[in-house]
Amino acid sequence: MAERRRRQIDCGGLSSTKHTNAMKPYEVLIKNQCILYDADETVSMDFNLFDADHLERCNMITHRVRGRGIVTIFSDGTHQYVLRHYWRGGRIAHLLTDRYLWTGLRRSRAWREWFLLMQAQQHDLPAPKPYAARVIRHGMWYRADLITHCCPNAKSVASRISDPELTDAVWIKIGRVIRKFHLAGFYHADLNANNILVSPEGDVSLIDFDKGELRPPNEKWQMQNLARLKRSLRKLSLSRSNSDRHFDLLVQGYRSHEVSVSNNSGIDQGV
Repeated sequence: MAERRRRQIDCGGLSSTKHTNAMKPYEVLIKNQCILYDADETVSMDFNLFDADHLERCNMITHRVRGRGIVTIFSDGTHQYVLRHYWRGGRIAHLLTDRYLWTGLRRSRAWREWFLLMQAQQHDLPAPKPYAARVIRHGMWYRADLITHCCPNAKSVASRISDPELTDAVWIKIGRVIRKFHLAGFYHADLNANNILVSPEGDVSLIDFDKGELRPPNEKWQMQNLARLKRSLRKLSLSRSNSDRHFDLLVQGYRSHEVSVSNNSGIDQGV
């Protein structure tokens, strides 16, 4: 039987009981694989959940979504989860596909995103709750996977760009949600219409925080974030004037949240 090593991670106070969404991250090492999961949510992590073929054999898959690779949505009968494998993008993708240079576990893409999502939970921000992450090392390279909780019935803004239910009020709410992330210092490296979800009830959440990070709030990177989103909306819309109107509503919500925060001295704007 493979040797297993299990340890709780010191989060530098991030798992303090002062947080209503405190989590207890644990690592398990088996040969060249390392698994990270929330011990408060599961006593024993089932490593087979990272295997899409296993999920299919057990009839756990509800559907798949194509993007950069295939994202698998599955259910354990109680909760729905999203399994995402990390794939390369850009020109280097055809050479390295899903391999990344090993520079240490804490610097791996999956570990960084898992902990960033944990911090989003602790700030009560609408992002997927992380469930588990896996890194498999092969010499100087590694491959990685991430499992998060699914946002039930939510669809991306990209898939609903012409949906009349994406009302002016929803666009304003999207702006307010983005501003909440920015005020807390959450930088989203790929803020586009595919990574903003809206539920049938109008709840807004952000997904896919790969390469994201916490930064001191600064207008320069925040405006660059919004400019990236504006370009995304223009690419999707049949009418540039229509996409710009939606973006103007979003900015209206973004700015209105800024005003409401500045008028409330009891809100902590720090990270």
